[in-house]
Amino acid sequence: MNKLCEKCSRVFVVTKHKERLHRFCSRECAGVTKRILHRKCELCGEQFFVGRRVSQKFCSRECAYVGLTKKPLYRLCEYCGIEFKIGYNKLKRFCRRACSVRITRVHNYRWRTCKFCGNKFNAAHDGVHHCSITCSQKSKYPTSVERELYSFLDYYGYVYEQQKDFGRTIPDAFVTSLSLAIFVDGEYWHSLPGRRSKDIECNEYLMSQGIHVIRLDTCRNIVDFIPLVEYLLIG
Repeated sequence: MNKLCEKCSRVFVVTKHKERLHRFCSRECAGVTKRILHRKCELCGEQFFVGRRVSQKFCSRECAYVGLTKKPLYRLCEYCGIEFKIGYNKLKRFCRRACSVRITRVHNYRWRTCKFCGNKFNAAHDGVHHCSITCSQKSKYPTSVERELYSFLDYYGYVYEQQKDFGRTIPDAFVTSLSLAIFVDGEYWHSLPGRRSKDIECNEYLMSQGIHVIRLDTCRNIVDFIPLVEYLLIG
C-alpha cells in the first residue's frame, strides 16, 4: 500500500502490517526529525550531545568521576613531585613505576649487624644477615671434609684462617706462616665438566700472588692428605 512521508511528502510503498511503524520514506528523512539534545557539563561547562541517555549530566567519565566522588583527578607524585593523572585508581601514589621502586628501596633499607663480623650494614630485605658474601660463606657450617682438614691442621699446630677471601677465589684454609692455600675438592662437584679448568685458573691466580696452592682430592668423604704431608715434610 502507498503512504505519505511525514518529512518530504513523497509517496512510498509499505506493507500493510507495517503501516503504523513506517512514517518516513528513507533513513535521511527519519534522521533529520530525531530529537538532538545538547547539554552543558555540570563540571566543566562544555556542551555535549546527550543522545539516548537523557539523564547524562557530564561530558566524559573523568568529569563524572570528579563530580560524583568529589575527589581530584590529578595528584602529586610522592617521590618526584610531578603532577600526574590518577584516573580511576584511588590508591595510585606515584607517576611511574621507577618512582615507586626507588621510594620502596629507600624505606626498606635497614641498619643491621652482621652475624659473623659484627659490622653494621644496610639490608634490603629481612633475609639478609651478613654484610658480604665472604661473611656469608665463612658463617656456614663446614662440611665433613673441611672439618677433617681443620682437625689435621689443629693436630699438628698450624695457625690457619678458614675461608680467606682472595677476591677471585676462597680456599678452605690458608696457612699464613707458609703462605699456603689449601683446597679440599669434593668428589662430585669438582668432577663436573668445566670445573677443572676453573680450578686451574684459580691456582694460576693465587700463584701469581706468590701463594702456594695444594688441592686435596676426596673419595667417599675421605680426604687424601698425601700431597699436603709431602709438602710439609719436603717443603
